[in-house]
Amino acid sequence: PPDVNRQGLAILQVDHIVALAEGGPDIPSNMIALCPNCHGAKTYGLHSENMSKRFKLLVERKEKLFR
Repeated sequence: PPDVNRQGLAILQVDHIVALAEGGPDIPSNMIALCPNCHGAKTYGLHSENMSKRFKLLVERKEKLFR
């Protein structure tokens, strides 16, 4: 992210890839850290469904690296 908080850390929000309201599980493999703008776009944007699919694939690929 282009900005940081007062401690110098990235300003990130945790997002559920598949929303809890849509039956998504509350587990780490269904979560991703996003900057506030990306979080808003993923939640409310015109391409939110496509973003959710892409984030899910990204998390699945990363998880395979750590198995």
